[in-house]
Formats: sequence, C-alpha cells, structure tokens
Amino acid sequence: MTTIITRIYRSNADAEAAAAELDSAGHPRENVDIVSEPDIFRSGRSLAQRIADARVGKASAGIYEAEVRSGRTLLVVRAPVVPFGAARNAIAIVDRHEPLYVSGVVSNEYIRERPKTELFLSILPDHNRGTVSEAFGLRTLSPRRPRTSAMSGGGYMSKLFWPMPLLSRKQRRSSVIHGGAHMSRFFWPMPLVARRRAR
Repeated sequence: MTTIITRIYRSNADAEAAAAELDSAGHPRENVDIVSEPDIFRSGRSLAQRIADARVGKASAGIYEAEVRSGRTLLVVRAPVVPFGAARNAIAIVDRHEPLYVSGVVSNEYIRERPKTELFLSILPDHNRGTVSEAFGLRTLSPRRPRTSAMSGGGYMSKLFWPMPLLSRKQRRSSVIHGGAHMSRFFWPMPLVARRRAR
C-alpha cells in the first residue's frame, strides 16, 4: 500500500522548502513531485497529464488543476508502506509548511500495490527510517538489567502466589493438643481418676 500525500501551497518556494525537508528526512526524491505553472512549460506536458503522472486520484485531480492554474503550487509525495512509518513522517513534514485547505479533495489517499521487499531487511537503529520503533518513538533494543531471582519480578515463589510467610516464628508448644491440655482434659472436663479417702 502507498499513501499519496497532496498539499497546495501559496507559492513554489513553500513547496520547495517542504520538498527539501522531505529529502533531508530520507524520502527518495523520485517520490516527490512539485507541480506549478512554470514547471508545466519546462516539462512540455499538459497540466492534467502532469498531475496524473504524479498519481493523484481522479476525484482530486480536477480541483488541484484549478488551484495550480490560479497560481498556487501542488506538492505530491508517494510514501510506500515500507519503510514503516514513512507516510506518517511525510505527513508531519508537509503540514509544518502551512499548506492551504482545499475543499473536496482527498489529501492522503491510500492505493494498493506491492511493497519493495528489500526494504524489509534492515531493522536495527542504523537504518535511516525503516524501523517500527522510530515510527512510534520507541527503542528497538533495550539493555537488560541483572536479575537476582529466577522468578519474574525478582520475588520468591512464596511471595508470588502467597503473600504470607512460609515459615512461622511462633514459640514451641509443650503439648500437641491445642491449648497445651492433656488428652483427657481435652475431651472430658471431669477427672478420670478419683481420689477417694481410705475407710
């Protein structure tokens, strides 16, 4: 998929400034077209053909042709789906140069086509514009911190599933019966052996 980004500027100088920043950001010059009346005379092609060659959609082409004939300049950027984030970057650049609002056009139009697979090969930071991390402002690689525990988060197994300590620090009891009583006292409150007096 390719994004056809179109903007109208008041003057040819404004469009040239936007194109220069696109070039500095790494967008190929062959993917950027500036269409103005002086350019039409130099190219020897009609204005309609020049806009069509830039791959502007038919619904917007007639409106843009009228804008160029009134003395304004059309900038067209073709941003492919790879390198990832190229369209997003190009839109931000061309909008910084104060384009004019034009009613009835599709200023960011998406068309289907096969991407250049050779651009998929580089994902490390030395690639100038093709990483997912650069498109969203994230780092591709992050340094690992040394871990002190085999458990995720560094906690003991008991702490991961059970917040209470596994070992208790209570004092030892002298009897296995709760409360320390003898077996007889636990089940039968009366004495088992009577202390009768001798007759």
